[in-house]
Amino acid sequence: MSNVKMNEAQFNTSLTIIKEQGEKFAAAIHESGLFALAQVNEHGNSGFAVRLLEAIGTKHAAKRVQHWLITFGKLQVKEGKLSYLKRQDITETNLDVMLEKADKTPYWELKAEADVKTSLDFVALLHSIIRKAEKAEQAKVEGKEVEFKNEAALAEIKALYAKFNVTPAKA
Repeated sequence: MSNVKMNEAQFNTSLTIIKEQGEKFAAAIHESGLFALAQVNEHGNSGFAVRLLEAIGTKHAAKRVQHWLITFGKLQVKEGKLSYLKRQDITETNLDVMLEKADKTPYWELKAEADVKTSLDFVALLHSIIRKAEKAEQAKVEGKEVEFKNEAALAEIKALYAKFNVTPAKA
């Protein structure tokens, strides 16, 4: 039994609060972020952006908001802190355009969470099988009881591994 002190009705109430407050929270961050961008792009004042990130804290999307602010503002992270950065692509003539781009691309849409990518190295898998077999052979030499099954498969695996011009490493 878990130590959760919530029942279903309380859970449903919490979801309603999260949904309502989450929308308000995201809108407040977006509007405040636009103000902070206007200040840094027009006046070089990064203080509003810094204060916004401090207000968000570490429990929410501060890194994502920071990335959004840097994308559309004259900002950088230097020595772990957000600071002013002079940019050639943000000028007096395109301040409104940059702010409009930021408005049309809210921080939660700017950069999607990275997909988990799966990688599988079949040669490395073959190598792993060969190493396990070598360890089992060594254990057998040391007098431990080892049962080998499908030994012919090991010979085929070694032959396939050899086709990749790789010499099996000793364990």
